[in-house]
Amino acid sequence: MILVDGATGYLGSHLTERLLSEGRAVRCLVRPGARSEDVDLLKKMGAEVVEGALTDKNAAEYFNGCQYAVHLIGSIAPKKNESFVELHQSLTRRFVASARIALCKKIILVTALGAAKDAPSQYHRTKWLAEEEFRASDIPFTILRPSLLIGRTIGARNSKLVSRLTSLIQNKSVVPLVNGGLNKIQPIFIKDCVEAISKCISPEFAGETIELGGSTVLSMRRFVEELQELVGKKKPIVNLHPQAGKLLAAVMEMVQDVPTLSSDQVVLSMHDNICHSNGLVTIIDRQASSLDAALDTYRSNPIGTFIPASPQKTS
Repeated sequence: MILVDGATGYLGSHLTERLLSEGRAVRCLVRPGARSEDVDLLKKMGAEVVEGALTDKNAAEYFNGCQYAVHLIGSIAPKKNESFVELHQSLTRRFVASARIALCKKIILVTALGAAKDAPSQYHRTKWLAEEEFRASDIPFTILRPSLLIGRTIGARNSKLVSRLTSLIQNKSVVPLVNGGLNKIQPIFIKDCVEAISKCISPEFAGETIELGGSTVLSMRRFVEELQELVGKKKPIVNLHPQAGKLLAAVMEMVQDVPTLSSDQVVLSMHDNICHSNGLVTIIDRQASSLDAALDTYRSNPIGTFIPASPQKTS
């Protein structure tokens, strides 16, 4: 049995589908109040769904009988009543404690490419603090740092960045990008990422922290141009000066429960996010899927549509 938290999210739903397709038994820990369509998707796939939170007093009970546990909870843009430290470090500490009580054989943490103690963004600094909770534990672990996740093979969710960019392309007259979108990124196909996570749910790669990136490095501006081609709308890309971006983000953080643009996202947009050492090929034992292969999933199932699940057999 494998426990997956954050299972209703973009990565969580794809990982659950991958594990179930391999015949594994999956228990999904979902927060109270999660969207019914997201929960129904997990159930239709054949997952065991448990409603609860890592902050519950009995949280360790959710892990009972699970040999492995995968921690996915996190956000690049926390709600007003949330903080990066709470979401990343505090919840990870609780996850590790529950896994220890349940005698899990191994735990997997998915953070983000760029996580570092001295990272420019609070997002990446607190992701590093989450990693430290794993490294300080006495449970075998693997830490994976994926780049921007793209593509979709199940459900209706996309990464928050892809959703935000496609919304701008579809609904606004221009697409503003901090610093003109000159920062470099290395998008990874969601299918490749969940395959890598699945491979690590084993004794292999214990104690390692591994970067995961796609086959192509390109600028954020070029990525937006690719999305425009998919959506079928060509909008001017305008340069949003970083200082103007920070002012705009400050306003959004005051008036929106989940800011469309956060101050931390502005900081992230001013730096490249590419692998120093891409471990994807080592884990999945093949080359990374092409950028076109990931984008083709949007062509066959346009962004915003729902891709239904097929019931899976579990062992």
